[in-house]
Amino acid sequence: MALMENYPRYPELFKFGVERSRVLRHESDDYEFQLRMFRKWNSSAFYNVDLSDQYVTVDATRGYRRSRSARIAELSDVGKTSERELPVGKDRGFLWRMNTDWSCEEKDGGVYLQIELIALSRDVPAIFAWLANPYIRSIPQEYLKQVLQSMRSGLVAKPPAPKIRATSTPK
Repeated sequence: MALMENYPRYPELFKFGVERSRVLRHESDDYEFQLRMFRKWNSSAFYNVDLSDQYVTVDATRGYRRSRSARIAELSDVGKTSERELPVGKDRGFLWRMNTDWSCEEKDGGVYLQIELIALSRDVPAIFAWLANPYIRSIPQEYLKQVLQSMRSGLVAKPPAPKIRATSTPK
């Protein structure tokens, strides 16, 4: 759970799809945060995604996280001085909503993690469907695989060695 709550670390942990992470509000077990997400494919897509997370500890070894997107805005002209958010609903429609439920259980000397993802897209005009549909359909499975691999790496990564400071003893 501590790894999931470490939002500043998301760009490092989820480097396959998160460029920036910023906590907007934190109160008890509730977080509101914004991710700048991207998806590289034939045509890259960048988004500002506002999310709301709620954490629940069931007992000493079990807990869950409920994550809901509040706003998803696709970006245009990324990396240029003209970069801007497209009006919500006036974009390519690849990602409209994203809800994720995470269940964690510490057991058998490890951690079991179950993730359920619902990603919704808007209707894609028929003329573009041949291009967009494979992209849209590949997102959930590929995303979940990468998230699980990143979480595993984040959990088994060795913590940095403690810094040793030289001290002098007064004489």
